[in-house]
Amino acid sequence: MVSPTLNEYRLVGSPSDDLSDIDLSSNHPTTLQRWYLRIDCLIAQIRSSFAIKVICSISSLGLFIILIKIGTSNYDQLSSEYNPESSSSSLTLSEQNGDCRKTMLYQFTSPYGLFSELLMYNRYASLGRSLGYTILIDDSYWNQGKLSDYFDIKYPDCSKRLNASTIERKLHCDKGMANYDHVIARRQCVDLLDSEVYSKIDPEFSKLESVWKFINQRNDLTTLPTEQNLNFRVKSIFDAQASELLRVWKPNSQIKKLVSDFERAIDNSNFLNEKGGRGSTRRRKTIGLHFRLGDKVEEVSLNQYIGGFGIPPGFGNPSRHIQKLLDLANDHRWLEPERTSFFSRFSKKTINVVTISDNIDDALNRLEGHKKSFINHPLPMNFMGLAKYRNSSTDSPIESGHKQSEFNNLPMSEKIKRNQAVLSEVEYLVRNTDGIICSMASNVCNALMLLSGSHKIIDDVKKNKRKSFVRSVDHRWFATSYYRESKTLKTDEAINLGLKFSKDYRNHVDL
Repeated sequence: MVSPTLNEYRLVGSPSDDLSDIDLSSNHPTTLQRWYLRIDCLIAQIRSSFAIKVICSISSLGLFIILIKIGTSNYDQLSSEYNPESSSSSLTLSEQNGDCRKTMLYQFTSPYGLFSELLMYNRYASLGRSLGYTILIDDSYWNQGKLSDYFDIKYPDCSKRLNASTIERKLHCDKGMANYDHVIARRQCVDLLDSEVYSKIDPEFSKLESVWKFINQRNDLTTLPTEQNLNFRVKSIFDAQASELLRVWKPNSQIKKLVSDFERAIDNSNFLNEKGGRGSTRRRKTIGLHFRLGDKVEEVSLNQYIGGFGIPPGFGNPSRHIQKLLDLANDHRWLEPERTSFFSRFSKKTINVVTISDNIDDALNRLEGHKKSFINHPLPMNFMGLAKYRNSSTDSPIESGHKQSEFNNLPMSEKIKRNQAVLSEVEYLVRNTDGIICSMASNVCNALMLLSGSHKIIDDVKKNKRKSFVRSVDHRWFATSYYRESKTLKTDEAINLGLKFSKDYRNHVDL
């Protein structure tokens, strides 16, 4: 399926969209990743048509939490009232509640990364929309600039009619979102947000991931089976969050130009062209790869949030990325390319890989150097760094790996330039590649999956079709802010539950 164009993105988040029927209970993929069952790689596929949609009714979430201070930011200084006239930026991404009788104002205030904050907003917005809130945004305190620096933003009519002096907003942390007509949402309430999402998960799902955890540990797997990237039980929340991200992901003219520059430069280079029959040329099939380096490689603590499978993040690990590249190419017979002549069917195919990274030179050196380990594989690999095709008048994003603490001290103009560069690379991969490999321990990979859509991740075993064109090198997609630990089962418990779950092929339990 062809990726949406920039114009089509505008239609995805139209005011008529209503996500109130999406079930957040099937939405929280917390420990799926650890379910590395020894499933035959050729038979594992999930049927997206079986995705469960249940009307979401979150009526009383009376959860309390102590306010958490993050870093040195003083959240108390932020106004609890929202004034659209004085605020630098505000928007609603749906006019279904055009009178703004219930509003959720998300304030971009954290010192964390661009994609980290976008995805945090995304989780809040999908939950808030299911509760009937009109979603508003205030980016006046954001250390990344304004959303309008990256996306086309629409100002809602109803927000301009709000009387800030008469509206009292309660912080989401105080009592839970569903208990107020007008709430403020910020990252500092993340624990409560995760609890609200997690409480809606099918209890059977938690048992299933415990079975996966048991089997994976017994098999001593070192990478996530493709079939466990996204389970049908959590597809509805994935789709809800994907729709929210597409509502805000409307690249502005600067991002569009950067993407167009990439496309033009690569077309001129003939990297994606190959000779066909009778002297014709055709576009090569291409896989996108995100290879995160920088501070993520140094964060040993991430091993804890990935969980108890003994599987560290795939940051900076060329072996796991290359293995997933080969798996994807083999599963799809290298995406089943059309051949222009009989003899060309027997020609040697090449895996063309468009790579993005916060340190492209280091990434390419690692990947090129390590592919020798797979020298006997019938599919040769051809790596290309997307940043190499950037317009010479534009500085390369980051040469030595992204370090958020250093990034926060940059001038705002430089932050915006680097963010625009990263966003344009992500947009290029989504629009122009036939598959994507990345580490789900990275927020960029999370966004790549959401932007690609569940139809490119979930398999269909019954039809013997592998639709998983977007794959993680370490763990599955998850809906919450942190990856939660699943229960450890004893052997007899795991066997009994495993026999139960193995009866449904969509659970991917092969005993």
